[in-house]
Formats: sequence, C-alpha cells, structure tokens
Amino acid sequence: MSSPAYEGANAEQAVAERLRRAGFEVVRTSVQASDIGTDVVAWAASTNGELVPWAAVEIKVSRRPIPPELTLPHLARARDVLGTHDHYAVIGDSWYKADRALRSLEPVDGPSAPPYGTKGLVTDPALVEQALRQQWFQSDRDRVPKIKLYWPHSAVDVGESFAV
Repeated sequence: MSSPAYEGANAEQAVAERLRRAGFEVVRTSVQASDIGTDVVAWAASTNGELVPWAAVEIKVSRRPIPPELTLPHLARARDVLGTHDHYAVIGDSWYKADRALRSLEPVDGPSAPPYGTKGLVTDPALVEQALRQQWFQSDRDRVPKIKLYWPHSAVDVGESFAV
C-alpha cells in the first residue's frame, strides 16, 4: 500500500507550500481562533483591498479512506470564526474544494489562486503581531553565531536550533 503524500507533522507544511505555489504569500499553520483550530489558513486581498483570511484547509491523514464530507462542519466553523472564503479538505494526497454553502466537496487538483491578489491593507492586529514576532525572531536568529560541532560522521549546526 502506498503512503499518502502528506504525512503527520509534515502535512501542514506541505499544504502550506502548495498554497504558496498557488499564489498565497501569507500562510499560517495550526491557526487557533476562538475555540477552533484550523490546520492551515491563507490570507489574500478582499474586494475592498484588505488582507483577510481567504482559504481554510482541514487535513486528514489516514491509511484508511475517510469521507471528505467529515471535514465540512469544521470548515463551516472556520468560515464562521475566521470569515474565510475558500474551504478545502486534504485527505491523504487528494484535495477537495467545498461549495459556497459548505454542503458538499468536489475533487480539485489543488487550491485556486487568490482572485484579488495578495497585496492588501493589514487590518488584523493578530496578523501584524505575528509578522513582527517572526521578523524579530529572524533578525535575532541572524545575530546568533553559528557554531558547528563535529561528530565522527557529521556536523551539527547548533545555531539553527539553539540560541547561544
């Protein structure tokens, strides 16, 4: 039996990368909002030029077949809480897109490109905070000297995972 393309913790990262290839620039994994967790959310410009949560993706990894319709209640909750427009289920390595009413799913090759682009005004304080934290973390990480520890068979780059 072949294993699914999206496995375990790598599934969210693989789906996020697929959304980026479709044209989304702002993509977050493991999004918590209110009392719901959504596997992957991608932001795009709305018709009025604001950057908004556009696509929500629910991922199910299983060796047994799972009906994609099982994700519909979760996707509906993501729409209600986040205000997303497009909703996808990824089951194994198959993508499904929900209709506007979130009553059914149809197989698709992958996510649709953002219809109004990805450049927009950021009005969500949480998104601004996350972007600033990420920028701070990256600049802090760039200041940390890279230390190489040599073991008999390989080098371990400590600067990648530890602050010195």
